[in-house]
Amino acid sequence: FKVFPNPTSGNLSIHLGYNYNSIKAELFSIDGKLVDSYIFNNSSVVDLLIDNPAGYYFINLQASDSKKAVIKVLKK
Repeated sequence: FKVFPNPTSGNLSIHLGYNYNSIKAELFSIDGKLVDSYIFNNSSVVDLLIDNPAGYYFINLQASDSKKAVIKVLKK
């Protein structure tokens, strides 16, 4: 998959390369606190807005077919 732009000013796109029935995306702060949670249905692209202070964040992605990924993002 492709993640851009990283670092970001807030808008972030994740191109998954495959269309998934359901994707759960969770945004965590660097200290492990859940900041936001999203559900995307029938999608190959996840568009997020990180509307939080500058810093590092982790995005946990989980697809309906049990595939998982963790992405580290810098919000400037």
